[in-house]
Amino acid sequence: MEEKSQNILNYIIAYKVSWDGLGPTLQEIADALGYPKPTVTDHVKRLVIAGTITRVPGRAGGIMVTRGKWTCAEIAPNVS
Repeated sequence: MEEKSQNILNYIIAYKVSWDGLGPTLQEIADALGYPKPTVTDHVKRLVIAGTITRVPGRAGGIMVTRGKWTCAEIAPNVS
């Protein structure tokens, strides 16, 4: 997995743990990681194609992790 895709996945997982299962928006990911929104969009699409995450159409923050069992401390200990 590319570094940016992994960083985005780590952020999504940490965000969902921190916010009781709610997913971040693409803009929140971009702002938090300092990536342009089109870059985030591209990497999120790659994660969807890989089956790592799914998106709920028409719902802001509708990103769900579909592969693996992680906790915030295991995969993104420095994200709060």
